[in-house]
Amino acid sequence: MDRKQLSVTIITLNEERRIGKCIKSVSFADEIIVVDSGSRDRTVEIAKQAGAQVIHQDWLGYGRQKQFAVEQTVNDWVLCLDADEWLSPELSQSIQSVLEHPEFSAYQFPRRNRFMGRWLRYGEGYPDWSLRLFDRNHAHWSEDEVHEKVVSDGEIGKVSGD
Repeated sequence: MDRKQLSVTIITLNEERRIGKCIKSVSFADEIIVVDSGSRDRTVEIAKQAGAQVIHQDWLGYGRQKQFAVEQTVNDWVLCLDADEWLSPELSQSIQSVLEHPEFSAYQFPRRNRFMGRWLRYGEGYPDWSLRLFDRNHAHWSEDEVHEKVVSDGEIGKVSGD
């Protein structure tokens, strides 16, 4: 069976320091869409140089901005990241493996947070399970202004890697 095609979405505003690393970590994706809400730094330029398609959209709030980004993709399978996030090599491999034969319509993975200059490895800060990989026919972003989340109509699987 052929691997499912993957689109990655990233929302940005003045992320020139981070966007390159984020895009590089998803270089295996078939499409990378950056939805920028008016950056005044080099975010757009860096994203385009890294191979992303950049679309301008005035700020709609987190949930609606992320859903707008999903709606711009050509593929059903979508991975949504923030510009200050990137995939570990292990997570990158796990996602690529899942796309060979998905058993679920949505997947979550552990997010490792940084607090006061240190990576959290235990307790409430890790693992911070984040549902970010999904088939857009079966999941979507909530319309919440903040604390947005992906809502899925089916069971949710897990992939390994941070």
